[in-house]
Amino acid sequence: LGQGALLSIATGDTVTINGPLQAPLSKIFNLTGTAKVNFGKGSVQEVYPEWWGENTTPGTTDMTAEVQAATNAAIVNYLGIAEIIFSGYTYLLSDNILISEVQGLIMKGAGHGTKFKWGGNAATVMFTFRDARNCYISNFQIETSVATPLLVGIQNENGSGATVVNSFSPKSYSP
Repeated sequence: LGQGALLSIATGDTVTINGPLQAPLSKIFNLTGTAKVNFGKGSVQEVYPEWWGENTTPGTTDMTAEVQAATNAAIVNYLGIAEIIFSGYTYLLSDNILISEVQGLIMKGAGHGTKFKWGGNAATVMFTFRDARNCYISNFQIETSVATPLLVGIQNENGSGATVVNSFSPKSYSP
């Protein structure tokens, strides 16, 4: 899809993309209500939340729906080894991101620049891995504040082999 092209999907509809997708790092899906996008096995190698909505003002634009939509699409495609890639931005999240019934999902940030900033209720978990096996999440920071505290950033329920890695080392970074 070219820059500015949008695929609009009505509530209740699901569009499944089975062929390769090449798209810019910008909004390409315009979903209404319960509309969904799925990727067929092996159709994409990387999935970006920005395909569902622009992070207009990083850290203040709520990206919860976009991150969940990208996660759901990647889970459908996971047997084809899709990765959710988070660019070097701050993603404001105001509700739980549920990663459920999946094996081998990879969520990867861009290192020092990727932050998940909490803007929700303190008692709500930011990321829940439920019945998730051998999942990998790396290269990001979780940011909270006194005004928006967070009790649990990442919770693993009924799964095994979930790995959280921060491979960014400030000493090795050079702009």
